[in-house]
This record gives sequence, structure tokens and C-alpha cells, in this order.
Amino acid sequence: MNSDIRKLCEIVNKPVRNILGSMSETSRYSLDIARCEISGFDKQINVVQRAFDTFSCEDDFKKEVKEVLSKEQISLKKLCLLHHWIAGTHSKMILSCLKKRQLLLKGIDFLESPGQNLNPVPKKIQKNRRFPNPNLQIGNRIRFAVRIGNLVISDYGQKYTTGGRESTKIIC
Repeated sequence: MNSDIRKLCEIVNKPVRNILGSMSETSRYSLDIARCEISGFDKQINVVQRAFDTFSCEDDFKKEVKEVLSKEQISLKKLCLLHHWIAGTHSKMILSCLKKRQLLLKGIDFLESPGQNLNPVPKKIQKNRRFPNPNLQIGNRIRFAVRIGNLVISDYGQKYTTGGRESTKIIC
């Protein structure tokens, strides 16, 4: 069995799982980071927040993201460049948070990769009702995982919006 899959199976079976969750959608120019302990499953789940920080993005990040955020037409080249750059920026912010809080990655079972939500178009404001509630998040999750050096869970929000909901669901 693949070592990452084996590790994931071990984590799922632990009575308490330690995760580091992050979210960029609460503010377009900051990253909320929370360390949580999760026990139980499904309706018997228990989440305890152990640490929380909000990191503001630098002006350069704000300027670059603003060029593609919620716009009808954007440069595909710029979108591709930002896809990798955002992952690197978010990983630096998370590593900074871990250092600031004196948390070790080895105590974290897995991280959740945030991505950057560009332009959600809920059904209620679309002109074409044939389409579901689309959501495009950029920020290369593989690059993020390699830079962090730990197991990373991502794209949970894609499942949520694919199921017909308008926004992503917070997992921690």
C-alpha cells in the first residue's frame, strides 16, 4: 500500500486527529489558519479549536490577485502564473504561523489547502440556469503539499458546490 494512503488510514482510525485548516475566502486578502482537534465521525463529530490566526497578505499579493478576481475576462497566462504563486504564498504563511505558535508539523496529522476562490457564480445570480453553482479555486495543491512537507487534503469545497450548494463548507 502507498505510504500516504497507509498514513491516511491510520489518521482516520485515531481517536483524535490534529489538523491545520486554512481558509482564504473569509477575506480576499488574508488567510485564516486554525489548528483543531477532531474526534468522532459524521453526526457525532467534535471539533475543538486550539489555535487561530489571521495573516494579512502583502500588498504585492493583493495587487496580483486583484487582476483576476471576479472579472469577466482575464489573462489565461496570468491565471496559470498565479496558480503556482498562490500555493507558494499560502504555504509560506502557514509555515510562518506554525513557527509563530511554536507548533511542529509532526504533531499535525494533515493540513487542508485553501486555494484562492476567484469567481463563484451562484445559480441565483446566473443568467443561464442550466449551470450548477460553479466555483474556481486556484493555488496548486501539489506544490503546496511539497512546500509544506506533510499530508494535505484539498478541494473539499468542490465536492460541496458540486452537490448543489452555493458556497464551500468549513471543515474546521
